[in-house]
Amino acid sequence: MPATVIVVFVVVLLTTIGCSLVLSRTMHKRDVDQIKDRLTGRVKVSKALKQTQLIKAEESTRKKLGEWLLGGDLQGRLRDYIEQGGLSWEPAQLVHASLFLALVGFNAFWYLVPRGKAIAPAGMISGALAPFAVIYQKREKRFALIANAEAEVYDHLYRFFER
Repeated sequence: MPATVIVVFVVVLLTTIGCSLVLSRTMHKRDVDQIKDRLTGRVKVSKALKQTQLIKAEESTRKKLGEWLLGGDLQGRLRDYIEQGGLSWEPAQLVHASLFLALVGFNAFWYLVPRGKAIAPAGMISGALAPFAVIYQKREKRFALIANAEAEVYDHLYRFFER
């Protein structure tokens, strides 16, 4: 009986691996062919593909709650804050992460910390601020690099014009 189970498992495993390899090669070949056709101009491209955008805003139903919670102005400021941190998040993702980590922090303090019921709101606040702290640290690093590079440029310009 156990040998039969092992044989069935191995057969199913090998079949799954074989199918995934065949499908991935087929999908890859199709994608490569589409790219070649677009590059050579053999395929008619729709008007939607002809219009190029530098930054494409993705719309998703899971981001609707965050967009509803944020206003237009706050959403733009959060987008700027995230971009200054060098992350490719959306403002709605930041709000969702903040709400989720607030819930995790509250529950961690409530259930895991002795006498944590009194300080559970502190866990909630620390969890909610964690994504903002990550962005703040990355943002400060980038600003420090920019300030350092700017100082070097001014130093080079000063030396150049000093001659």
